[in-house]
Amino acid sequence: MPALILYRRLAKRLFLFGVAAIVCLVPLVKYRNRNQQQPDAYAIMERQEAAASSNGHLTSNVVPIDPQAVNIVYVACGEQQIDDMFVSIKSILLLTNSPEITFIVFTNLHSSLEQIRHRFTELVTSKALARLSGSIVDIYPVDLEFPSVHHSNLNVDISWRNTDTKCKMQKMFLPAVIEDFEAIIYLDTATIVMRPIEELWVEFFRMREPEMLSMVLDVEPSETSVLKKEDELDTKTLSNGPGVLLMNLTKMRNFEWEEKLMHTLHQHHIHLGNANPQNILDTMVQIARKEMRLLSCQWNFRPFYCKKAKGGCDSASLKGFALVNGNSGLFHQGNGIFSHIYSIFKNFDPHQMDIFENFLKPMKKTLKTGDFALEHCSIVFSALATYMDDSITRLYGAAESFAMKGYYSQQHEDI
Repeated sequence: MPALILYRRLAKRLFLFGVAAIVCLVPLVKYRNRNQQQPDAYAIMERQEAAASSNGHLTSNVVPIDPQAVNIVYVACGEQQIDDMFVSIKSILLLTNSPEITFIVFTNLHSSLEQIRHRFTELVTSKALARLSGSIVDIYPVDLEFPSVHHSNLNVDISWRNTDTKCKMQKMFLPAVIEDFEAIIYLDTATIVMRPIEELWVEFFRMREPEMLSMVLDVEPSETSVLKKEDELDTKTLSNGPGVLLMNLTKMRNFEWEEKLMHTLHQHHIHLGNANPQNILDTMVQIARKEMRLLSCQWNFRPFYCKKAKGGCDSASLKGFALVNGNSGLFHQGNGIFSHIYSIFKNFDPHQMDIFENFLKPMKKTLKTGDFALEHCSIVFSALATYMDDSITRLYGAAESFAMKGYYSQQHEDI
């Protein structure tokens, strides 16, 4: 990542305190509204401290992470992944109340860099997202990038860099190529966020001193999820879902993540010939157990949680799942509830459509109707419908939409 990013970020913050006009700093996209009150900068920290105190301890990081500035990374290879990514970004922006969000997009389509900037600018300047005019919302689309470190002493075969596998492997090298950020949330492009993203960012402040990486435990059986090397690896260990990763990059660099990663590639080259990031992540977790922290399953929810009466995601029964993972083409298959959720986000036009009539109403109808094939998640879907109703109403204000048209109060109970 260019070092210039750090200076641009600092310049933006100084600018916001120094002037009252809106200025565009190319290639950054920045929007400011003097009349809109920004959220309390320490509200997130207060929630974190309260949660940590209940466990009898407070946490700390080697390098302080800004509680206000959320950094999100995608790797989007191909037009379909870019389209999915923008649905994911839209879901984040529709529900966030964060004063600052930065998106970093790695892509193999160099010709699409400007297009990504343009689509993002159109999205954040839409009518429905006008409430974000008091926030800093940036995007940095860049080419795929790998470290230029010489590993000949390990005799590591890294020929996968010249294949399609490099798109899948990019996430494993983020600590080496993103130098100007202390922490990032990595999301697969096929993810939809149903909760304010700052609630996930809070998890960084729950990490204990050695913990540098947080993810959801993958409880779905998989023949390829754990490496088979009896003399070194615990084959009973469940695999970890790589679609959502919280990375404390400073800690990972201090841990010498890249060197240990390359050593793992060398040591298990027979098993890692295809450079499967799931296998590599499972191996790294076993090498550095104390440095890993598990996330709640509601932050990487998948349909298999709904297909069994026991062993599902119980934490999602209160407010519904916080993030749904659509890997393996889930959002583009059949007529299931998750493909409907994806379509509602994708088809909502923030420039022309009403957030209540064209987003909340169909979303609640979909969630309350449920899915007979996923009967064990009926409570989860119902809880999510209630949460989405409360969240959208709180963020956007019903009086500015349905009530002004004279039919909100009648329709509200029927949605």
